[in-house]
Amino acid sequence: RIERKIAASVINVTILSSIMGSVLRLTGHKLVQLATGALLHDIGMVKVSKAILRKKEKLSAEELNQIRTHPIHSYRVISKELKYPEEVGVIALQHHERWDGQGYPRHLRGEDIALSARIVAVADAYIAMINERPHRNSMIGYAAMKNVLSDNGRHFDPRVLKAFLESMGIYPIGSIVQLNNSAIGRVTQIHAEAPLRPVVELIIDEYGNSLGERDTIDLLAKKTLFIVKAVDPKALGPSQAPGGGPTGQGAGSSALGAGSS
Repeated sequence: RIERKIAASVINVTILSSIMGSVLRLTGHKLVQLATGALLHDIGMVKVSKAILRKKEKLSAEELNQIRTHPIHSYRVISKELKYPEEVGVIALQHHERWDGQGYPRHLRGEDIALSARIVAVADAYIAMINERPHRNSMIGYAAMKNVLSDNGRHFDPRVLKAFLESMGIYPIGSIVQLNNSAIGRVTQIHAEAPLRPVVELIIDEYGNSLGERDTIDLLAKKTLFIVKAVDPKALGPSQAPGGGPTGQGAGSSALGAGSS
């Protein structure tokens, strides 16, 4: 089970990283290297004890240090065993470095960290937040977005965060939201130029009735309506909850299709 979750997370990190790379206008071969590095960035986790990965209690200093060796193991597997180019291995090696220099394993800072690793760092953090871990529950997409975007230049490159916002919107696709008329709907499309005004498919109308044939509202065009809050889909009854969106509701599905370290 834990292996399936890690695999699903890695796929999502790869997809999201590739989208951000496109927004940042990386060239074709750089996008291929980015996608490859994202797909393999956590391969070193196979060297970490499964007991540690499953542990629900707070990790000891020694256990935390074991987990923090996984970027080095990933780099060695990618570069030495799989013989990928250095640019691919560096993504895995540096994806836990921080913009402010407080990351690991080498305490690199700013642009000393490879751009592709900075991209994967953002994708990895977001995907981790929307998926459950042994020690915590998942976040809904909106809460995870707020968490990542409130970074203030500590963990993440501000330019990469801008690309992340353009890629995902404030309310990621799949998010459940309540409008100012009390209707509830699911975000189906975002507008990069207006992240607060996505396209919403109504699930429950303003009178509290579940909708069989669902209307779609483009909030960019419908100026009188706006989102007042994100809604946890678990708060909806089973007959009203949607089937699970592609980007933002945790609950074991996926950020962009499927579930990071």
